[in-house]
Amino acid sequence: MAPDDDVPPERELTAYHEAGHAVAAAMRGGGELRSTTIEPSAAYLGHTGFRCKPCDTAFVTYAGPWAEARVQWPLPSLDGEDEDGASFEDYV
Repeated sequence: MAPDDDVPPERELTAYHEAGHAVAAAMRGGGELRSTTIEPSAAYLGHTGFRCKPCDTAFVTYAGPWAEARVQWPLPSLDGEDEDGASFEDYV
């Protein structure tokens, strides 16, 4: 997805974040992706509803911040440090 000048940056990051949850929920198997939205509410900037096995909950939950960090990471590899000395793990 290329940046769109008409989309506020926080909405674009929310889209990547929620897509991370959605893809993880769908690909993990044995669960159900119920809904995904980037419409903000009083509690969330976006939301992904899913049902999964308890052992998959952490994987699906972590996928959102990981996807958001990945799109912001400036290097082609996840190794190394950015120009400020931050690692990919720092982004997550």
